[in-house]
Amino acid sequence: MKSLLYGRLLIIICGLLILGCEKETPVVTDISEVNHSLEKNEQTAQKTEIFRENFHLPVEFTEFSECAGEELHFTGAFHWNSVTVIDAQGGFHSVFVSNDHSLSGVGLTTGIKYHEVGAFTAVFNGKGEAPQEGTITVTLNFIGQGPGNNAINTLKFHYTVNANGITTVEFEKADDILCK
Repeated sequence: MKSLLYGRLLIIICGLLILGCEKETPVVTDISEVNHSLEKNEQTAQKTEIFRENFHLPVEFTEFSECAGEELHFTGAFHWNSVTVIDAQGGFHSVFVSNDHSLSGVGLTTGIKYHEVGAFTAVFNGKGEAPQEGTITVTLNFIGQGPGNNAINTLKFHYTVNANGITTVEFEKADDILCK
């Protein structure tokens, strides 16, 4: 199941990189006071760029569930919503959220029906290579008919890189799969 999370995370990140962005570029100007009058200083005008995406990504995959003891075949879509802001100082601030949308599956041995219920959230902030920090949270649940075949799984990852480019915090917490 842990490899499923890493594989899914890789697919999600690659999907974001491949897909285009809708770009908004409002210009924020620096207004300075000179000789008691306001003057627009063209040379110090600052620009903020905002990228937004909101879409559904159709998916189809087969995964083994330890709790069900069989392979499950799922079809449906992931719903994505992302916002990235490049601020006037060159920093970036990104939030990516994906949740399962109408993902249904079937056990390939038993024929039991399943739903995948989960979410992916990633938050990144930084300025170039350093400093920066990011947090990724993944919840992945396979919910089936009947008792004992539900698989509950979570993963949390966080890192912090200081201004000198040194990683000062890095942790991963992957809970054991909980069968209910």
